[in-house]
Amino acid sequence: PAPAITPAEDREPALLDRLKALLAAAAEGRVEAAGFDAEGQKESVPFLADFGGALLAAVGPVKRAVLLRDETAEGLRTRTHLVEFADKTMRWRLVTTAEGLVHGLYPVGEDD
Repeated sequence: PAPAITPAEDREPALLDRLKALLAAAAEGRVEAAGFDAEGQKESVPFLADFGGALLAAVGPVKRAVLLRDETAEGLRTRTHLVEFADKTMRWRLVTTAEGLVHGLYPVGEDD
Protein backbone atom coordinates (compact mmCIF):
# COMPACT_ATOMS: atom_id res chain seq x y z
CA PRO A 1 0.00 0.00 0.00
CA ALA A 2 1.03 3.60 -0.63
CA PRO A 3 2.34 5.50 2.39
CA ALA A 4 -0.08 7.87 4.09
CA ILE A 5 0.13 11.46 2.90
CA THR A 6 0.33 14.18 5.52
CA PRO A 7 -0.72 17.54 4.10
CA ALA A 8 1.25 20.61 5.13
CA GLU A 9 -0.50 23.52 6.81
CA ASP A 10 -1.58 25.85 4.00
CA ARG A 11 -1.17 29.44 5.18
CA GLU A 12 -2.14 30.82 1.79
CA PRO A 13 -5.08 28.82 0.39
CA ALA A 14 -5.54 31.37 -2.41
CA LEU A 15 -2.46 29.82 -4.06
CA LEU A 16 -4.14 26.41 -3.96
CA ASP A 17 -7.18 27.95 -5.66
CA ARG A 18 -4.86 29.49 -8.24
CA LEU A 19 -3.25 26.11 -8.92
CA LYS A 20 -6.67 24.52 -9.48
CA ALA A 21 -7.68 27.35 -11.83
CA LEU A 22 -4.43 27.07 -13.82
CA LEU A 23 -4.85 23.29 -14.17
CA ALA A 24 -8.50 23.60 -15.22
CA ALA A 25 -7.68 26.29 -17.79
CA ALA A 26 -4.82 24.25 -19.27
CA ALA A 27 -7.10 21.20 -19.55
CA GLU A 28 -9.47 23.37 -21.61
CA GLY A 29 -6.64 24.69 -23.80
CA ARG A 30 -6.60 28.13 -22.16
CA VAL A 31 -3.15 29.18 -20.94
CA GLU A 32 -2.74 32.91 -20.22
CA ALA A 33 0.94 33.74 -20.78
CA ALA A 34 0.51 37.13 -19.06
CA GLY A 35 0.42 35.44 -15.64
CA PHE A 36 3.86 33.87 -16.17
CA ASP A 37 7.35 35.36 -15.88
CA ALA A 38 9.86 35.05 -18.78
CA GLU A 39 11.01 31.58 -17.68
CA GLY A 40 7.43 30.40 -17.24
CA GLN A 41 6.50 31.74 -20.67
CA LYS A 42 9.47 29.91 -22.19
CA GLU A 43 8.98 26.56 -20.42
CA SER A 44 5.62 26.09 -18.71
CA VAL A 45 3.30 27.88 -21.14
CA PRO A 46 4.31 25.75 -24.17
CA PHE A 47 4.18 22.58 -22.04
CA LEU A 48 0.71 23.40 -20.69
CA ALA A 49 -0.56 24.47 -24.13
CA ASP A 50 0.53 21.14 -25.64
CA PHE A 51 1.34 17.89 -23.81
CA GLY A 52 0.48 19.15 -20.33
CA GLY A 53 -2.93 20.34 -21.46
CA ALA A 54 -3.65 17.03 -23.17
CA LEU A 55 -2.55 15.18 -20.03
CA LEU A 56 -4.79 17.33 -17.85
CA ALA A 57 -7.76 16.85 -20.19
CA ALA A 58 -7.20 13.07 -20.06
CA VAL A 59 -7.12 12.77 -16.26
CA GLY A 60 -10.33 14.74 -15.79
CA PRO A 61 -11.21 17.62 -13.49
CA VAL A 62 -9.58 18.26 -10.13
CA LYS A 63 -11.57 16.62 -7.34
CA ARG A 64 -9.32 17.85 -4.54
CA ALA A 65 -5.80 19.10 -3.92
CA VAL A 66 -3.66 19.45 -0.81
CA LEU A 67 -0.38 21.17 -0.11
CA LEU A 68 2.51 18.83 0.66
CA ARG A 69 5.41 21.27 0.84
CA ASP A 70 5.92 25.05 0.70
CA GLU A 71 9.44 26.41 0.39
CA THR A 72 11.00 29.76 -0.50
CA ALA A 73 14.53 30.10 -1.85
CA GLU A 74 16.33 32.60 -4.08
CA GLY A 75 13.21 34.72 -4.51
CA LEU A 76 11.04 31.84 -5.67
CA ARG A 77 8.25 30.13 -3.76
CA THR A 78 7.90 26.43 -4.55
CA ARG A 79 4.72 24.62 -3.54
CA THR A 80 4.27 20.91 -4.15
CA HIS A 81 0.68 19.64 -4.17
CA LEU A 82 -1.00 16.26 -4.28
CA VAL A 83 -3.80 16.66 -6.81
CA GLU A 84 -6.59 14.12 -7.11
CA PHE A 85 -8.13 14.29 -10.56
CA ALA A 86 -11.20 12.30 -11.65
CA ASP A 87 -9.04 9.49 -13.08
CA LYS A 88 -5.57 9.83 -11.50
CA THR A 89 -3.71 11.30 -8.53
CA MET A 90 -0.54 13.23 -9.30
CA ARG A 91 1.90 15.64 -7.70
CA TRP A 92 2.13 19.09 -9.28
CA ARG A 93 4.61 21.82 -8.45
CA LEU A 94 3.75 25.53 -8.65
CA VAL A 95 6.70 27.94 -8.53
CA THR A 96 5.94 31.65 -8.21
CA THR A 97 7.98 34.83 -8.06
CA ALA A 98 7.81 37.42 -5.28
CA GLU A 99 5.60 39.44 -7.65
CA GLY A 100 3.14 36.55 -7.93
CA LEU A 101 3.97 35.51 -11.50
CA VAL A 102 4.15 31.81 -12.32
CA HIS A 103 7.77 30.75 -12.84
CA GLY A 104 6.91 27.08 -13.32
CA LEU A 105 3.98 24.67 -13.25
CA TYR A 106 4.63 21.00 -13.91
CA PRO A 107 4.02 17.46 -12.63
CA VAL A 108 6.67 15.85 -10.44
CA GLY A 109 7.37 12.33 -9.23
CA GLU A 110 6.99 11.18 -5.65
CA ASP A 111 10.70 11.63 -4.99
CA ASP A 112 10.84 15.23 -6.26
